[in-house]
Amino acid sequence: MDKERAKELMLNEREDDEGFKDSIVVLEMELIEEDAGIIRGELLIEGEVDSTGSLLVPLNEPKPESWRDLKVGETKAYGLRVDSRKETLREKMNSFFSRSLEEGRVQDFVPGTPPGT
Repeated sequence: MDKERAKELMLNEREDDEGFKDSIVVLEMELIEEDAGIIRGELLIEGEVDSTGSLLVPLNEPKPESWRDLKVGETKAYGLRVDSRKETLREKMNSFFSRSLEEGRVQDFVPGTPPGT
């Protein structure tokens, strides 16, 4: 499955109830060399691309199962959807990192836990 098809399918998974904010992460894996792959990600908020990023992955033999069926230059994609009545996934992550910087430590990643506990 390619990235555009993964986006299309995930956008169609939208919650019917009004009041939900949706965050979708689409990950695309590409084998760029026999021993290296790249994972590209897009964060969509309410259907619009908000952020992108990528991760270079060294692939030792035997390759991890999810990479074995790819030839150099080929891609495949996965999607993750989070619907929230409150903050979007991006807003939650921004809060997490802001508190970490303000307090000079990594926050406990437990929803509902007050900062500093």
